[in-house]
Amino acid sequence: MINGAVQKIALLGLGKMGSAIADRLLDTGHTVLVLNGFAQQNVDKAVLRGAHAFDTLAEMVGATDCLFLCLPSADAVAQSAPGWRDWIRPKQLIVDLSTSTPALTQELSAFVTAKGADWMDAPVSRTPDDARNGNLLLMVGATPQTFQARRTLLAQFASDVLHMGGPGSGHASKLAYNALAIGFGCLLAETFRSTQAVGVPDDALAALLKKGACDSPLLTMFTTALLGEETALPFKVAAMDRQMRDFAALANSDLAIFDAVSKTLSAANANGLGDRMMTILAKPVTALPDAGG
Repeated sequence: MINGAVQKIALLGLGKMGSAIADRLLDTGHTVLVLNGFAQQNVDKAVLRGAHAFDTLAEMVGATDCLFLCLPSADAVAQSAPGWRDWIRPKQLIVDLSTSTPALTQELSAFVTAKGADWMDAPVSRTPDDARNGNLLLMVGATPQTFQARRTLLAQFASDVLHMGGPGSGHASKLAYNALAIGFGCLLAETFRSTQAVGVPDDALAALLKKGACDSPLLTMFTTALLGEETALPFKVAAMDRQMRDFAALANSDLAIFDAVSKTLSAANANGLGDRMMTILAKPVTALPDAGG
C-alpha cells in the first residue's frame, strides 16, 4: 500500500525471485497479477495466496498499474516484449528487475516513454528470502523525475534502492557488480584448488581467510557452498559465462583479468559444467583447460 492506495502490480516471471517478490507484495497489501502458462506451479501458489491469474499478457497489462519483468536473461526480456509493449498505456510503470543488457534496456525504455509511460531498470541483488523480508538491493536506471516519483513502490521489497543514472545504467551497474563478484569467486576457487594440491584442508584455509582482509559476505557464501552446502552460492557456470560475455560487450575495452575469468568459465561450460555451481571450479577438474589457453 502506497500513500493509502493499493497498487495493482503485474509480475511477469515467477521463478524463485519473482515468486518471492510476489509474496512480499501480497503481504504488503498490493493486488498482484500473474500470467498462466509459465512456472505454473508457482503461479498456482501465488493464486492460492490471493494473486489474480490471466491467460494473456494483453489482458494482464490492460488490468495493471505497473508491470514488473523478472526474467532470467536479456534474451527472455526481448522475447517477452512483443507480448506486452503494444498494450502499454500512458502513466503506467514498467520495471525490469531482470539481469539484462543496457542496449536492450535503452531500446525498450525509449518505446515505453514514447507511449507516455514510465520506465525503470532495477536489477536485483541478494536472495529470495531477502525479497520476502523486504531487504533486496536494487540498482535503478531511470530519469531523476521517475525515480523520485516511483521509488516508494520499489521500497516495498527492497531496503536499498540506489539510483545509478538514466535508463540502462541500472543494468550496466548490475553487469559490473556481477562481473566483480564472479571474478572474486573464480579467484577463490583457484586459491582453494592450489592449496588442496599441497595438502591444506579447505576448512583450514576458509578459517584463515575469514580472519583477514579477504573476509566478506561473498567469501562466507563461497566457503559455505564449498564445505557442503553447494546451493549457498547459487551461481551456475553457464549463467556466469553469459554474464561475463555481456560485461565484456559493455566494457568494450581491454580487460585482461576479466578476460581470463571469462575464458575459464567458457572452458568449464564447454566441458559440460554449465549446470554446476561456481564451487566446481575449486575441485581438481582435469578437464578444465588453462584460462590462458
